[in-house]
Amino acid sequence: MFLRDTSKLNAPIQFSQRTVTQIESMLSHSAEFERFLEMIITTCPGIGNKSDIPRIQKAIAAKLPAVDWLTTPSLACKLPLLIRFNNFGLLRHDEVVELAEIIHSGRFNWKSILPRILYPLILLCTVLGIALLLLLFVIPNFAQMFNEFGLRVPTVTKAVIGLSEFLRQGPLYFAVALLLFFLTPIAIWLAFRAVLSAVEFISLIGFWTAGSKRKLEAMARWSSTLADLIDIDIPLPDALAVAGVASHSRLFNRQSRRLANLLQSETKPLATALTESAAYAFPDIAKFALVVNNGTPSTSLLRQQAVIYQTRAINRRIRAGGLFGPIAVISIGLFVALIVIAIFMPLVSLVTALQ
Repeated sequence: MFLRDTSKLNAPIQFSQRTVTQIESMLSHSAEFERFLEMIITTCPGIGNKSDIPRIQKAIAAKLPAVDWLTTPSLACKLPLLIRFNNFGLLRHDEVVELAEIIHSGRFNWKSILPRILYPLILLCTVLGIALLLLLFVIPNFAQMFNEFGLRVPTVTKAVIGLSEFLRQGPLYFAVALLLFFLTPIAIWLAFRAVLSAVEFISLIGFWTAGSKRKLEAMARWSSTLADLIDIDIPLPDALAVAGVASHSRLFNRQSRRLANLLQSETKPLATALTESAAYAFPDIAKFALVVNNGTPSTSLLRQQAVIYQTRAINRRIRAGGLFGPIAVISIGLFVALIVIAIFMPLVSLVTALQ
């Protein structure tokens, strides 16, 4: 008998007694699991995130009940590791790497990204240093010469001269302005992503962002968690609800809850429920994996799907990191070119006048 209240989508999830008992039984070995997670961090550098160790330690020390592990995203996505550890003990290294990549996807990792941006970063700092030298020591001399000759300088030259004076008179303010110049686009992009995440349940928005890196990573976590929960005979409505939580995606969480509600409250067959609007967020391959075994899910296909999605997300991240260098170099190059053009435009006018 299920204990879930499905009268409202946002109501607290009440899991079946079997689900709670299964997870509580696994948490009884929490000390061994904690040591296992520490082993992952030490044996898979660049994949694990050390901030997870204090989080798990805190959860274990607080003796959090199974329901908290099932409804907290940062803990729910650890369930595949907890399940496989309890079922098989120590995992093979390739399994550890696979699971750790899926669980820790979406985390910013300097160790993995720094080698790809080191050369562009050095080049960016060099060109920026040259631009600052021009503004500090070259532009003031040209500005003085332009004043002595009484030249009417164009607007772009006035702007560069004003920037040079601003740098010399208030270097601290200039540093703050330069920092804001670089941080503002990042802040705008993060705000834009937050807005998209908040409204992605709208069909048009959800369809537009379906192939994004965050959606690919969320789908990998959803598939992996769902497969492992089904493997230990967790009822499918519960497994879907927890997989939605573990995905770290509002859209997948919402749609997983709706799909679970259809299966439980309306007692619809899975194949029929997957044709409802509650399943629109999930790709066809995920729907196929849920019914491929005569209307029942295939855990092996779900795991393969998780690996495929995570591989695509990693490739997308690598390509995005590769764009940093060209964009940074072109931007600073254009800025230096603007300074040079601003200097030589009045000189051309002066030479023309002398002739």
